Amino acid sequence: MQEPERRQNLWERVQQLGDLLGVAVQSPVIPLVVGDEATALAASAQLLKKGFHVPAIRPPTVPKNTSRSTFKRACDTMATQITVHLIYSVQL
Repeated sequence: MQEPERRQNLWERVQQLGDLLGVAVQSPVIPLVVGDEATALAASAQLLKKGFHVPAIRPPTVPKNTSRSTFKRACDTMATQITVHLIYSVQL
């Protein structure tokens, strides 16, 4: 069964998050390159303290100094207000 409203809602939220992060989005998984491993781990830890699971992806999965935080969106989770709080709660 297709649910076009859910799919549209998902992509609207994905685009909102991409706009807030300042990155182009192509999927509900949005990588944000933050640089070194320490920065990625610190961002992940800070977000986890606020209740957001945003894993740090680091070498050897990605090249050195291209560690990233991976934001994921789902159609029924993380309202726009929460997303705004999430983005502004991390100083990358």
